[in-house]
Amino acid sequence: MKTSLAWNPGIMPPDKGLIVWVRAESTMRGWATLSEGVTREEIEEDFTAAYDCGTHFEPIVCQATIQRAGKNVDQWKFTVKKSQDRP
Repeated sequence: MKTSLAWNPGIMPPDKGLIVWVRAESTMRGWATLSEGVTREEIEEDFTAAYDCGTHFEPIVCQATIQRAGKNVDQWKFTVKKSQDRP
């Protein structure tokens, strides 16, 4: 399954349904509603494509958390490379 997630910036996600939210450098960076079957790889790729590194000169470490009805069901870390280092 390949999907394009609608990332919502800088606000806390709702406490219902299946969502993923991403923090980087202790700041909420965005959240998206998920369909069943979306993989970690798809989430990481889609978030990286949507994330604007701006003035970041070094890669940033992100933490993704998947929640269902307000409860954490999965959590992991991944790295977003600076824009010019992306394929």
